[in-house]
Amino acid sequence: MSTQLNKTMTQQYPAVPNFDDQIVPRDAVQYDVFSYGPTFEHVEITDPKQTITLDQGKLTQIDGKWQLDGTDQTVKQLHDQGIIVISHDQLQLLTTTLPVNDCLIGDVPSAGIRYQTEATVYLVRRTDGDFDFYVTQKKAPVYLNDRRLTSEQGQLHRYDRLVVDGLLLVVEKQQFKLASFDQRDISLNAGVVREEAFQPIYPVDFPKFHRSPRIMLTPPTDKISLNQPESVGEETKNSLVRAILPPLTMVAASLATSVLSGGNPLMSVGMGGASLVTGGLTASAYFTNKKESRKKHQNRTADYEAYLINQTAKLAKLAEQQRHAATYHYPTTDSIAEMIATYNSRLYEKTTNNADFLNFSLGTGYVPASYKVDFSANDSKQDDLVKRAQSLAADYQTLAHMPITTTLNGTTLGLVGRPTITNEAIQALYLQLAAFHSYRDV
Repeated sequence: MSTQLNKTMTQQYPAVPNFDDQIVPRDAVQYDVFSYGPTFEHVEITDPKQTITLDQGKLTQIDGKWQLDGTDQTVKQLHDQGIIVISHDQLQLLTTTLPVNDCLIGDVPSAGIRYQTEATVYLVRRTDGDFDFYVTQKKAPVYLNDRRLTSEQGQLHRYDRLVVDGLLLVVEKQQFKLASFDQRDISLNAGVVREEAFQPIYPVDFPKFHRSPRIMLTPPTDKISLNQPESVGEETKNSLVRAILPPLTMVAASLATSVLSGGNPLMSVGMGGASLVTGGLTASAYFTNKKESRKKHQNRTADYEAYLINQTAKLAKLAEQQRHAATYHYPTTDSIAEMIATYNSRLYEKTTNNADFLNFSLGTGYVPASYKVDFSANDSKQDDLVKRAQSLAADYQTLAHMPITTTLNGTTLGLVGRPTITNEAIQALYLQLAAFHSYRDV
């Protein structure tokens, strides 16, 4: 699916981006002049009588006619000399999504960004978010960061500017910025890129800055108790022997008494048979109880394992809450640098009234849990379930890779170590203090 785009400059910044990186509206601009020379130039004309100097010569407008070094020139004649002059409202500017994969720019049906040009640019998305590009220039002018491209390949990093025969492509943080300044339309293949609203890098009221209400995340202080597994009586050794030994002893005693006394052997057989029946019933009851005991042990294990899984989920949630609170208030240096680059509203958020004023992170390590895990093993003989509960309690007593914090508020701090390491630590300290504390407070 292809979308035809032919939009003139009826809106101003911040509704749409500017051609350059300026962040003020351009409603006073009357003409845009572009020059293809050893370098690519863009000049905005607010007063037609002003004279601008280009590689090709001095350009001015007199009585509604353009002159180059004092010689009258038509717009087409200027174009043939590598100078493009358009009224500001003819400049087409739009922003698109970044392609997930590769993207082709050119005048071919398969192009993600279709534009009438003899050049072809193939963008290859890299794993780090940048792009490799391959250009077939033919005779079309191609510039990278305002310098004429001398090779057929290169890399596009964030905020790099690629000019291809009247088309500007800028890799923004989360968007492509496209501009057509040679009165040629842009078509987008929605399966590759699609148009979306402009996302300004800076706040609309920049450079004015206002402290936003601070969000205070507190670590959890819940108490999680791990219950003991259900007690189950242990089967003693030789219990079967002790159960059937009395009936067998009675049989043996009856036989011995009959033989020694010369009594009626049938009486001995009867008494012995009764004892054997008693022994059989005893053995049967033993095996039945053993089966029930085994099942009870299995149910006990399954129930307690399910209980431990549920408690583990609760502990994991509490640990994540504590981690989120800590990393939110003490982000990494890369995250702080990103906040500064985008003028994040959290800058200067710590005030003298905050308990963590002048607090900062020294790095990461192990910290005790803010919540409490309670488990006491009362049994002298601990089975595997008790050991698993003990291990679970021990695992969540401390958290790894957490910010280790200290303060400069009312204290003196000294760092001892190798210069390369201590210098990095001091730089990280300054970065945190400068980002989260106003220069009026420190």
